[in-house]
Amino acid sequence: EIPRVTGVQTCALPISAASAAAPLESVDGAAFFEPFNSDWESRWLVSKDADFQGTWIHEAYTEPEGTPGDKGLMVGNEAKKHAVSHLFKEPIDPKGTGLVVQYELHMKKDLKCGGAYLKLLTASEELDHDGFKAETPYTIMFGPDKCGGTNKVHFILRHKSPVTGEWEEKHLVTPPIPKIDKLTHLYTAIVEIGRAHV
Repeated sequence: EIPRVTGVQTCALPISAASAAAPLESVDGAAFFEPFNSDWESRWLVSKDADFQGTWIHEAYTEPEGTPGDKGLMVGNEAKKHAVSHLFKEPIDPKGTGLVVQYELHMKKDLKCGGAYLKLLTASEELDHDGFKAETPYTIMFGPDKCGGTNKVHFILRHKSPVTGEWEEKHLVTPPIPKIDKLTHLYTAIVEIGRAHV
């Protein structure tokens, strides 16, 4: 059983909307789209949890910019965890339709140790408006992570087993290795019932 998704949380590195001729404000048919324009703080809640003390900076991509005027979120502190979250107006149920999760990543500095993943948060009573916490339950975790011997694109699906009734995590067996450079990369996960493509 795949739970409904009720929010999204972003972690660690700069994240922005997909590029186009001009910065996009919306995408037809998308259940959720974030352009990270100047009023992003009215839609996103910076975590107040003691584990996530990093501050966010809203600024343009480094040159050459993919789209003039396009901005994203950048971590403001090295060696600190960063998190922001947004609750959807309605939970998203991927049953019968599947789900596409996509975001753009642009790093201004070399990555020594850190992740730039997002989590689609599980609809639950534990989820509230105080912001993301380390123990906040999620349905999908997706994105690159590099530290020590780890260098992969995570794709983790958390679901309730129909056999045991216990919550389980299913990890991508052969995760791709991300390109960690100063170029802009588009990360896409296509989730179908029974399988996922990253």
